[in-house]
Amino acid sequence: TFVGKAEVLREAYATLGSDPPPEKPGLVFLLGLDTLERLLAPRYYGSMDAMQTALTRFFSPEGDNASVVCARRIMSGETSVSEEKEQELLSLAGRVASTGRISLVDIGEELARYSSSEVRKRVKEGRPDWDTLVTKEVADYIRQHRLYRD
Repeated sequence: TFVGKAEVLREAYATLGSDPPPEKPGLVFLLGLDTLERLLAPRYYGSMDAMQTALTRFFSPEGDNASVVCARRIMSGETSVSEEKEQELLSLAGRVASTGRISLVDIGEELARYSSSEVRKRVKEGRPDWDTLVTKEVADYIRQHRLYRD
C-alpha cells in the first residue's frame, strides 16, 4: 500500500544521519485515478475506520506528510473514469485528506499512453515493444530484476 511505502521511505530517510538532522520531507506519490480508487478503498485496510486512521496519518504533516498527484488520462476527448466516479473519489478523499493533499491533473493523450499497468501487461505477454513506454533506466531495471514475468 502507499501507506506502507510512506512508512518505509520515512524510516529510510531517517537513517541518512546528517548533522543537523534533515527536515521531514514531504512525500509526493504520482498515480492514476484507478490507483487513487484503490488508495481510498477500505478493503485494503480491513475497515473504514482503519482506512481513515491510516490515511489521516498518511496525509498529515505531522504523520507521513504525503500528497498525491493524480493523473486524469484523456484519450480521444474522454477521461478514463466517469465524472460521477471522479466526484465520488474526491468526496471520499476529502474525508481523509486536508485541502491540497490530493491534486488532479489532466495529462492529455500523448502522456496518457504511459501506463504502468500497460508496461506490466506487455512484459508478461512477452511483447518486445514494452520498453517504448518507459525510460532506458527503468527498462534496464525491469530486465535486470526480471519484473512482471510469471
